[in-house]
Amino acid sequence: MQKRGQGSVETVIIFAAVIFVITVILIFAGTRVLSTQYIKDSQLAAQSVQDLAAGADEVYLAGEGATRKVWVSIPESALIPSSFIGSRPGTGSWANNKTISLNLSHVGDVFALTRAPVCGKWPVLPGRYPLVLTYNSTSKAHVAINDSC
Repeated sequence: MQKRGQGSVETVIIFAAVIFVITVILIFAGTRVLSTQYIKDSQLAAQSVQDLAAGADEVYLAGEGATRKVWVSIPESALIPSSFIGSRPGTGSWANNKTISLNLSHVGDVFALTRAPVCGKWPVLPGRYPLVLTYNSTSKAHVAINDSC
């Protein structure tokens, strides 16, 4: 009778140890997957911001009436209300609106600078979007992105 009780206790201890090890592995694996997603989002944001800035520079150098379509990808971790094209609302003069910034929840701003002032708005949902860049040489010469300025 005692041998059966001893065997049950040993089985429960082994089972608990296995559950503990599996739990630790799953916690580390989950953290690793999240870290990998953050790296992917950062790279996606950096590529989108750089492509948009390069497109804005090309349109600016091409002169009046020049247009170009640039595809950008908005990652899942983007914080669109904290992101901007040109400058943060209410800051700086028009001539200083040369920053394209995409804010990510895990790293902050991913940004690029342009040669000419730019203005526009980011799409509000994650995904891949075409943005049309147009040079406008009015008294406030600038590159408009999706005619949203």
